[in-house]
Amino acid sequence: MFSAEAIKAIREGALKGEPVRGPVDVQIMPLNFCNQACVFCPLQAVPEKAKRKYAPRFLDSGQTMEWSTFERIVNGLEELGEVERVHFTGGEPLMHPRIADMVKAFKKRFSRVSVGVVTNGALLNERFEEILKAGIDRISVSINAADEKAHMALSPSNHARDFRLILEGIKKAGDYKRALIEKGEKGSFELALTCVLTRHNYNSVAGLAEIAENVGAQSVTFIPLVPFEYEGVSSTAAFAVSKKQFAKFIKDIKGIAPLASGKGIWLGYSGEESDQGILKNPEPGRPCYAGYAFCVFWPDGAVRPCCNCEAQMGNIIKQSLREIWFSEAYRDFRAKSIRGDLPASMGCSCMECGYLYENRIFSNSISRLRG
Repeated sequence: MFSAEAIKAIREGALKGEPVRGPVDVQIMPLNFCNQACVFCPLQAVPEKAKRKYAPRFLDSGQTMEWSTFERIVNGLEELGEVERVHFTGGEPLMHPRIADMVKAFKKRFSRVSVGVVTNGALLNERFEEILKAGIDRISVSINAADEKAHMALSPSNHARDFRLILEGIKKAGDYKRALIEKGEKGSFELALTCVLTRHNYNSVAGLAEIAENVGAQSVTFIPLVPFEYEGVSSTAAFAVSKKQFAKFIKDIKGIAPLASGKGIWLGYSGEESDQGILKNPEPGRPCYAGYAFCVFWPDGAVRPCCNCEAQMGNIIKQSLREIWFSEAYRDFRAKSIRGDLPASMGCSCMECGYLYENRIFSNSISRLRG
C-alpha cells in the first residue's frame, strides 16, 4: 500500500518524536454536504446537543472548499514530500464543481500518488468521464443496499429513483473498465463497492455480490457501523444488527465469498467477528502513527490529524502546511498518540477509529523494521 521509503521515514520520525517528511496519506473533503441523507451518517444521526458539546465539526454542513484553499494544500504537500495516497471524501465529493481538476492536480504534481474518490454514486453517471480523464485510480461507491427498499430505509428523505441512478452510474464505470480489458488494455482504475452493515442490509450479501458481478466491480466490502457514542449513548444504536442478524451475515459472507472470488470479486467484512457489527478499536493503547503519516483537510481549511478527531492542528488558509505540520499542537498530539494516550479533551474517538486498518499496516511494518 505504501512504499518502503515512506514506512522508513515514518519510523524515523516516530523514533525522533518529530516527522522527517510530510504525510504520505491524505484525506480531502472538498465539501461537507451531501445529496443523500443516510441515517447512520453523523450529520443525520448525532443530536445537535451532542454535536455542539463534543463534535462541532459536524454542525456547519454547508461548506465548499475554495480553489485557492485547495492550491495551498497541494503546494504545502509538495513542499513537505511525496504524497502516496489521496482520498476525496465528504459530504459527496462529486458535487464539487472542480473535483476533476483536483484529481488532475494531484496526478500532475506527485509521481507516486494513488487518487481515489469515495462517493454515494448518485452523480457517477454524470461525472464519471471527467474524473476518469483526470486520472482517477480508485472509485469507491458507498452503496449500502442491494435493493430500493433497503436504500429507502437507510435514506428515507431521498427518492427510490436515486438507487437506480446509483446502479446506472456504477454500471457505466464498470462497462468502461470491461471495454478497456476487452481491447487488451489493463483497466485504468479500481471500482469498489462498500456497505455499512445495518439491520436493514445484513441480508444483502448475495445481492451486492450479484451487483458487483453485473457492473464489473472488483470488491464488495462490508464495514462495521460507527456508533458515534457520546456520554455513553450511541447515536446509531437503532440501526445496529442483532446477534442473530450478525450471525446470518457472517454465515452468508463465508458461504458466498469463495463463489465471488471465483468471479474475480473480493467480498468480505472489514471488521472482526467479535465486534458484532459495531466498529470498536480492539487495540486501545496501541501506538497511533496518524500524526506522522496522515492528515485530513476540511473544506474551511481546517487541518485535523484524523477523521475522528475534533482538535484542529491549524488552518491552511491562515498558515502554511509546514507551519502546521511542525506546530506545537501537532507535537503535543504526536507525543500522546504514539503512546496510545489521546485524551477525550482532544476530541479523538479512538475506540471508533476509521484509520484502524492503515495504522495497523504502519505499526506492523515498523515492528518488522525494528526486528
